[in-house]
Amino acid sequence: MLSGKGQNDQRGAFLLATALLLPFLLAALGMAVDFGDVFMQQSRLQNAADAAALAGAKVYVQELKSNNAAAADQAFISAKQYVTANASDATIDVLDLKKSQSDAKTLYYVAKLEQSVPLSFLRYFGIDSITIEAMANVKLTSQGTNTNTFPLFENLVTFSDRFNVVNSDVKSWDGKIIHTTENPPIYIDNNSN
Repeated sequence: MLSGKGQNDQRGAFLLATALLLPFLLAALGMAVDFGDVFMQQSRLQNAADAAALAGAKVYVQELKSNNAAAADQAFISAKQYVTANASDATIDVLDLKKSQSDAKTLYYVAKLEQSVPLSFLRYFGIDSITIEAMANVKLTSQGTNTNTFPLFENLVTFSDRFNVVNSDVKSWDGKIIHTTENPPIYIDNNSN
């Protein structure tokens, strides 16, 4: 059993350790809160970029089919509305059509957004804000050489582990995939291809 003096020494050591560790614990908590907010804002900004690129591409295709000479301008207006609705404090870096450097029949509607996220706790350490960015591309491909229309999302397939084609009259697959994991199995009518 410890004497009264030994217990007081242990209490003093605990208080000293707590006093020394408290700033580090508060800094870790502050970093968790700030980076959680940055992660949430990054997700919101990416959703806004995706929505803007999809909206701009859709309007561009619709206006082009209507032979509207201002199709690109209408696409920009639509895409900007989606940016404003989903991330009103974002700065638009790029919101426009870009030509493919490798294929003359391919266009991309590109949305690139930036946003400055203010920090709450890390500003006490000299970091007032972090700039985040998000980018989205929508690929538009022309079918023929003499047409000026761009079918939207032709053969767009996105999957991660396996791809099942069921209840379809099409019994073959042309292999056009935008995104997937490496060499996933593809099943058509439960037969692996």
